[in-house]
Amino acid sequence: VQLVGVYVVFASLIIPALVAMGRHHPLVIAWLFGLTMMFVGCFSAVLLDVQPGPMVVIVGCVLAIAEWVWRSRWL
Repeated sequence: VQLVGVYVVFASLIIPALVAMGRHHPLVIAWLFGLTMMFVGCFSAVLLDVQPGPMVVIVGCVLAIAEWVWRSRWL
């Protein structure tokens, strides 16, 4: 098992769950965040001509941090 694959699996399972914690309809939020993370990560990997695995992890972390900042600003 390559280390990058472990990071992608970890990011795709844990980051959406963390984002959805404490929200209304957490399952829907987690699914939408996970799908958005995968789509934006793969699309930006194609645009930047880099490997999609690390890009999905980076995009997931950036989106999660942005969501956390947005939520903490308005609470």
